[in-house]
Amino acid sequence: QPAYTRGVAQHVGEALHRPRAAQVQIQPGDGKHGGDLRQKADLLVSMPAGTRGGIHPRTFQSYIRLKLPDKTIFNMPCDVPTVSARNTSLQIAHEAGAKALLFIDSDMEFLGDSYRRLSALNADICCGLFFTRSAPSSPTVMVRQEEDGGQFSLRSIVPDGKVHDIDACGMAFTLIRRKVIEWAMKESVEKGIPPFRHVVFGEDLDFVMRARKAGFTAKCDTSLLI
Repeated sequence: QPAYTRGVAQHVGEALHRPRAAQVQIQPGDGKHGGDLRQKADLLVSMPAGTRGGIHPRTFQSYIRLKLPDKTIFNMPCDVPTVSARNTSLQIAHEAGAKALLFIDSDMEFLGDSYRRLSALNADICCGLFFTRSAPSSPTVMVRQEEDGGQFSLRSIVPDGKVHDIDACGMAFTLIRRKVIEWAMKESVEKGIPPFRHVVFGEDLDFVMRARKAGFTAKCDTSLLI
């Protein structure tokens, strides 16, 4: 329920201020952002919760343990569709001068060093290993496979504990660096193409595939289980 979601967002925001005094909280709530963005942030963490019934308790526990830069903005878009929430978060990251944007789904569980391990990857878009909810479950981290007639398909990677070059991924625990943020906002302004779009196969896969086509790199650490 919307009231419940807003309540959880407020509770999470208050709790996050206690362990991290330097952290800045921004709660769009109604889809509009606010707060003081005059100082550049090291990282913006976005956890869309509007369509998931709030944040899962294990996600909250995981986030409290997560080691993040001092200048981190926490953003929990509520009561807005996921696509709109992602676009708003990317705009906030751009305006705040954030060096990177970390998307975390509100029903994920992860270890305290997950951000550190992700940020160590030498790529423009970096993700951990996460899976589909439906059975049989498979990684929502994929590579492009060319087919006859100029067609292509997406194939889930085979986890082996190594770092893989990828062509598409979900946003369950995905880091997007500054130059990709700037590219996405430029595309939006100059070409009218929103960073995240309503497409059949998912706004997240579409975003990463377009970024790859634009020349950016993307990697997955399959040893980082989310």
